[in-house]
Amino acid sequence: MATSPAQPSTAATPAKQSAAPRSPTKAKTNAAPARPQVPATVTVTVKPTAATHSAETRPAETTTQPTTDRPTIQLSGDAALYADTDAAVSAVENYWKYIFKGWDVTWHGPVVWSGDGFYDSASNVPGPLCNGQPAEPMNGSFCGDGVVGQGVVSWDLQLMRTGYQAFGDSFVYLVVAHEWGHVAQERFVADGQEPAVLMQQELQADCLAGATLTKAAELGYLNIEPGDTDELIDSLNAMGDSHTWTQSTDHGSSAQRVAWFTKGFNGDIESCLGNR
Repeated sequence: MATSPAQPSTAATPAKQSAAPRSPTKAKTNAAPARPQVPATVTVTVKPTAATHSAETRPAETTTQPTTDRPTIQLSGDAALYADTDAAVSAVENYWKYIFKGWDVTWHGPVVWSGDGFYDSASNVPGPLCNGQPAEPMNGSFCGDGVVGQGVVSWDLQLMRTGYQAFGDSFVYLVVAHEWGHVAQERFVADGQEPAVLMQQELQADCLAGATLTKAAELGYLNIEPGDTDELIDSLNAMGDSHTWTQSTDHGSSAQRVAWFTKGFNGDIESCLGNR
């Protein structure tokens, strides 16, 4: 995947695909070498009790967080990973701004931990605390505090590096789009649209990720290149639980994750919502 310099100048309901829906189903003609398993990303979200996104409570317009006393992650060998992650954040954030503007609502994005989202469980570069608990290794997460625009997204360098090396840049876009799905879930609840959020929150985040990526591509925020859909499916297969979905914290099996992602990829944001 890659970002595109083309940006829409107006905001409205995203256009439907004119051609037959593309399906990210995987077709293989030869057996592929075994891919490393990547743990499912875990999201910790504090459920908001009221709509608290007023101008008085919302922080200044920024998606970064101060980096005082934060050790610097060495970029040697990871420059492309960092660049692709930054591009993914930009594309996904711009798409959610667009979709909310089409709904005549202002979108407030999350805080991106330390400006780039990265912490490193293998060194002394810490991640954010969530409910007093440190960020987990090999993980990506969104921690909401009930105040729209103040939740924090973050990801472990070890997770992103492993997925990037195994599956390509689409892995990065998938993780970022999935976490922004959780940001949207918190926003729906804060806006009094709680029925839009399904009990299967992790699978719904996969659906929202699929819709985000395909629609962002239609609008010119990113380019879906040959092989990207294979990378996305490989990534989802690697991050599935060893069991099917049974409770809200489950991510679902590989087959379930692929199915929910495909639903969004071939549909739109509203096709993923519980009240539609």
